Amino acid sequence: MFGSTKQNEINTEMFIFLTPHIIQDPVEDLRRLRQSEYMKRAGDIPEFLTRLDEAKAKERKKLFSNSLKTLFDMY
Repeated sequence: MFGSTKQNEINTEMFIFLTPHIIQDPVEDLRRLRQSEYMKRAGDIPEFLTRLDEAKAKERKKLFSNSLKTLFDMY
């Protein structure tokens, strides 16, 4: 896939191997993959990740609520 050639005729090649996976539930698979990747990082603990997800959900709800107020001019 990637290669380079020098003047002394030495070639270098890189091989990338892909493994296909069947996705049954994209949302759940993404959540599980994200969780496993987070666990590989030093310092990340499940409680932190749970609070992070809760904060993201709260922010989405707030943005949605504000967009409805703006759209319908409700105060």
